[in-house]
Amino acid sequence: MLSYNSLAGDQRVGRKAEKKKQAEIHWEAVGQRMAEIRQIRNMKQSDLAEELDCTVTHYSDMERGKKHFSLNIVMLFAEATGGSMNYIMYGKGPRWLSEVEEQEPSEAEAEIVKEKEVSIQPSLDRMLKGLTPEHQAAARKCAVTVINTLKQSEKVKR
Repeated sequence: MLSYNSLAGDQRVGRKAEKKKQAEIHWEAVGQRMAEIRQIRNMKQSDLAEELDCTVTHYSDMERGKKHFSLNIVMLFAEATGGSMNYIMYGKGPRWLSEVEEQEPSEAEAEIVKEKEVSIQPSLDRMLKGLTPEHQAAARKCAVTVINTLKQSEKVKR
């Protein structure tokens, strides 16, 4: 006989499994894209292992999807090769960072950032510390988009 609690438990397990499935990173595919970018750039595994501060064996394992690695490693790889983070992680968008469109913020976005700059600047600076100027610029643009979206949602609520 099934009780309410056992059914609710089954549903929770199902939701957790679904969330876990959605959040999974396909490391083998990420590694294949890293190998592809490395080969196109005519780089050796040893060159990238040195850039990423790991052994050649460890780097080779990453390319084969045998080792999981941090987002920081992917960022360093992208920086060393000019690869796009979105392409490396998900296989979407332009392969190269140079192909990612640079978009200037609109006047409205610039105004919103100006209004919010005082309150978010210290936090943003702490989060961006250690990133390359290109990655900092991309993160700042994301922040502008988030602030703009929040501002628009406030208008809709009114």
